[in-house]
Amino acid sequence: MRANFQEIIKQKTDKELEIIAKDYVFYSEKERIIALNELESRNSLTEELIASKKDIEDSKEMEEETKMPTHKIDFKNLFPQDNYLFTPLLIYTNIFIFLLMVLFGMNVFAPSIDTLVQWGGNIRYLTINGQFWRLFTSVFLHWGILHLLFNMYALLYIGSILEKVIGKNKFVFAYLIAGIAASVSSIMMNENVVSAGASGAIFGLFGVLFPLLVSKKNDLPDISVKNLLLNTSVFVAYNIMIGFSKSGIDNAAHIGGLFTGIIIGYSFCLIAKGKIRSILTYVILVVTLGIFSTLVITNVSDKFGEYDKALKEFGLNEQKALWMYKVDWDNIADSQLISYKDKLTKEGVDIWEENIILLEKIKNNDYDKQNVQLIDMLIDYSISRKKSCELMIEGFEKDSLEIEQKLLEIHIDIENKVQEIKDFNK
Repeated sequence: MRANFQEIIKQKTDKELEIIAKDYVFYSEKERIIALNELESRNSLTEELIASKKDIEDSKEMEEETKMPTHKIDFKNLFPQDNYLFTPLLIYTNIFIFLLMVLFGMNVFAPSIDTLVQWGGNIRYLTINGQFWRLFTSVFLHWGILHLLFNMYALLYIGSILEKVIGKNKFVFAYLIAGIAASVSSIMMNENVVSAGASGAIFGLFGVLFPLLVSKKNDLPDISVKNLLLNTSVFVAYNIMIGFSKSGIDNAAHIGGLFTGIIIGYSFCLIAKGKIRSILTYVILVVTLGIFSTLVITNVSDKFGEYDKALKEFGLNEQKALWMYKVDWDNIADSQLISYKDKLTKEGVDIWEENIILLEKIKNNDYDKQNVQLIDMLIDYSISRKKSCELMIEGFEKDSLEIEQKLLEIHIDIENKVQEIKDFNK
C-alpha cells in the first residue's frame, strides 16, 4: 500500500473515492477497502459500492480460510488433557466393554443377536416392558470390531474438536443425551431390530457442531471453519444415505441422535449469547427427553412383546398339560377313573384349548412369514394334543380297539409335529 494512503484518501472528494473504489487495476483490494470505508463514514455509499465492498470482504475471508489448516487427529488426542477428558475416556470404555464381551465368548467380527441382547442391546419389546436401562447400555455395544473401530475413529475426530470448544461437561452431557435419544428413536421406528453402537451419540456430536459453526459463537481452534463444516456435512449425509440404501444400519438412531445434537448445539449457542442459563438449559433438555421417551414407550406397538409373552405362556401351559405322561394308566384303580377323567378335562383339554385361543389371538398381529409359520405349527400341535386328551376321556367311557388305534395314530402325529417344530427352530 502506498505511504500515507489513508491520509491522502481523507482529502479526496466523494467522486474521486468512488473512482478509486472501482479501479481494481491500479489500486489493491486493501486500498479500495480504505476508500470504501471513508465513503461509508461520510454516508456516501451507493448500493453498487456496498455490493463491491461485500465482494472484497468475502474474497478476503475466503483467502484467509484457504490459509488455515484442516483438522487432523494427533496421537496425543488419545490421552486426557486440560479441558479434554471424556473423549478418550469414552473410547477406552467402549473398547473395554468390547474386549470383555470377547473374553466371555462373543465373536469378534460378527456377534450374535442373542449375545448383544444379553449384554444390553436395545430392542423394543424388552425395553418398553421395564428394561429401560437398555436405552443407555446399547450405546456402548458394537456389532463387531470393524463397527467399533469406525465409531471410535469418528468419536476421536469430532471429540478432539468439540470437547475443547464447549468444555468437557457440556460434551459428555451432549453425548449421553444424544445417545439415549438415538435409542428412543430406534425403538420408535423399529419393531424387532436390536440396536447397538455409539453411532447415534456420535451423530449427536456432529449435530452439536453444526450450530456452532454456523453461528460464530465458538472458540474453534485455528482451523478452517468452512472446511470443517464441509467435512461434517459430507460425513453425515454420506452415512445417512448409506443407511437408507443398505439393510442392517439403524438410520433411525443416526437421525434421532443428529437432530437431538442440533437442538443441543443451538441451546449451547443461546448460553454463549447469555440468553439462557446453563442449568435451566440442562433441565429443559433432560425433561424434554424424558417426555419424548415416555410418549414413545407408552404408544408404540408391542406385538413382539405379545408374541414373546404368548410363547412363554404357551410353554408353561404345555408343561402343566404333560402330566398325563407320568401316569401309569394301566394300573389305575376303578375308583380313580372319575377323578382322572375330570383332571384330563381341566388340565388337558381346557389347557390346550387355552393355548389355541392364545395363539389365534396373537396371529392377528402383523408378523413376518416365519413368525406366522411357527404360530400355525404350534396351533396344529395344540389341536392334536387336545384331540389326544379327548380320546383318552372317551376311552374311560368305553374301551375299544378303535379308540386305541386312534390314540396310537394321534401320538405318532404329535411326535412328528414336535420334531417339525424342533427342526424349524434350529
